[in-house]
Amino acid sequence: MLYILLACFCWAIDPILRSFLFDQSSPLVFIFLGECLITLFVSAENIITRNNIFRGLTLKTLFFLFCFSLACSLLPIFFYTSALKILGPGQSVLFLKLQQFISILAALVLLKEPLKKHFFLLFFLALIGAFLLGSENSYSLNSTSFLGYIYITLAILGWGISPVI
Repeated sequence: MLYILLACFCWAIDPILRSFLFDQSSPLVFIFLGECLITLFVSAENIITRNNIFRGLTLKTLFFLFCFSLACSLLPIFFYTSALKILGPGQSVLFLKLQQFISILAALVLLKEPLKKHFFLLFFLALIGAFLLGSENSYSLNSTSFLGYIYITLAILGWGISPVI
């Protein structure tokens, strides 16, 4: 229960901390490495007390876990931080709310979960709504904002697919 409360607290203050670091003109690598160190610190106690957690795993399984951690945790953190820097917290957090739709689509494709047809209409409307709300009355896409949208999309895909895998 303590870990759940700690995770909720960290998730709630995350945009505030990142915005503060952006205002201080901290390098993106510093913010990214700080996030990784916090994750390592929070999970270190769990890894240390369960030191036999990796025993009996084959090299192939360990390689899969490494690739999964990279694609569904480490890279999305980098992409999200980059999107925050480019788009700002308002747009990034708004688009991040589409992550649940990606999880549902991944369950449809990977786990063959049945979906009602109205889901796709709602997903399409949510996608358009997020873009219109997040565009802050400027509907032109310059190369910088387009890169920010690419970054937030990659973060959403990484974090959205991870619960299904």
